[in-house]
Amino acid sequence: MKKSAFFAAAALFFSLLTAASAKRPVAENSTDLTQQVITELNRVRTHPQAYAAYLEQFRSCYLADGTLRIPGRTALRTREGVHALDEAIRELNRATPQPVLTASDILAGSAHALVVDQSQSGQFGHGSMPFERMERCGVMRDFKGENVAYGASTAQSIVYNLVVDDGVRDRSHRRNILTTEFHEAGVSYGSHPKYGVMCVIDFAGGYGR
Repeated sequence: MKKSAFFAAAALFFSLLTAASAKRPVAENSTDLTQQVITELNRVRTHPQAYAAYLEQFRSCYLADGTLRIPGRTALRTREGVHALDEAIRELNRATPQPVLTASDILAGSAHALVVDQSQSGQFGHGSMPFERMERCGVMRDFKGENVAYGASTAQSIVYNLVVDDGVRDRSHRRNILTTEFHEAGVSYGSHPKYGVMCVIDFAGGYGR
């Protein structure tokens, strides 16, 4: 089978990971949060220019040394400072609106398998055989991909960080969110022994055995 897929490097979002979040109990695979992530992804896809305007409000939260100081959150150092945010705003302002992603139980099952594994192992990334994991769950189409995020505990912060993609050279998380070929998405969310929380988003052009 042709492997036309886009697997983003897993992202650790230091700007949203605090000592308190690492110790707080997390409900595994919260239905409300996973649905909120799909909604937030579709907010980016269907109205990229409006999402760019939303991002603009955070420019003033970046200090000269790259620290991100959002009211109500712990101020922490980013890797690129406001540069990554500005790049995301420019790309979104040029982007063509995409169709909504439909929530998929099959893709959610694939994402959940990685969450279950890493919640026990403490490992980081996509695992050794992400294609095989997705295909075991029934994802047989050519176009598929995955974003993995650590340390963000709300749908808004998860998607914000994936779109800005601070420290990810090829902006592969953002690219997955805006990819035309992706029509389905499944989300799983749970605890991680090292980073507190994690979220896996699996994408595909479709699914079926």
